[in-house]
Amino acid sequence: MSKSIVITGATGCIGYSLVEYFSKNGHKVLLILRPNSIRNKIYERLTNISVCFSELGDYQEINISGKYDIFFHLAWSGGKNRDDISQNIDSARHSTEAVKLAHRLQCKVFVGAGSQAECGVHEIPISENTICQPINEFGLGKLLSYYWTKLLCYRLGLRHCWLRILSVYGPFDGDQTLVNSTILKIFKGDKLEFTDGEQYWDFIFCDDAAEIIGNIGLSNNSSGIYVIGSGKVKKLKEYISIITSYFNIDSTPYLGLKLRDPNSLNYLKADTSRLENEFNWTAKTCFNDGIKMTIDHLKSYNV
Repeated sequence: MSKSIVITGATGCIGYSLVEYFSKNGHKVLLILRPNSIRNKIYERLTNISVCFSELGDYQEINISGKYDIFFHLAWSGGKNRDDISQNIDSARHSTEAVKLAHRLQCKVFVGAGSQAECGVHEIPISENTICQPINEFGLGKLLSYYWTKLLCYRLGLRHCWLRILSVYGPFDGDQTLVNSTILKIFKGDKLEFTDGEQYWDFIFCDDAAEIIGNIGLSNNSSGIYVIGSGKVKKLKEYISIITSYFNIDSTPYLGLKLRDPNSLNYLKADTSRLENEFNWTAKTCFNDGIKMTIDHLKSYNV
């Protein structure tokens, strides 16, 4: 059955893939985008969506007619400024306005985008039961948003789902991420510099993330925390080698040229057992294929 869906903050790689996932499956999609964002142009070629423009802090002023079923809140300010407590706490506070908007639109389900940063440092896979001890203001803000939105959803009668998202990559991802920044540096001929790459990491392609996030929102029974990752790990230097190999570049000389942040993680992996049990889901896209699609997309914009 077709659903009516609202998505905020949809100009990143998760948001765009989520919009495509719902659109191709016949669902009605309303996007709430920030006005004047240069990334809004990615939706110019899609005709089966509606768009409303609003700043993150102005959701209480939005006047939308009609009834909707599911509200996905991906918008956030502070992801790039992870130590900015004011910006991240403001985003957490604004997430409560997103819940109120979802209630005004008669949505039954609120799906909030959290982060592995809520959990802090762990040497075992992150699950729904992982104890959260964030080590930066971004993680703290996301954790606060989880508790705030959960409480408000309970009071207003919305089912609450929370996504603890690991490292998603793909087209429309930010230029500052490891994957996209490496590809763009190669395009531009800039110098490559990496840490030793000994960290173990879990990457998930944006289309795989969108598929399971979409399933969570559409389910009549989903609630609580869901950890979004592939459940598979390699050392970062292995991922880097795969990226540079597409350009016939040996990454080895560039490893160890940067010092690691003392607060950086050594191990990041999702425990995907809940996703497997509830949705019979596993990530489908191998890193090699995902990187090829990402490179092809970035090449179309930068070469």
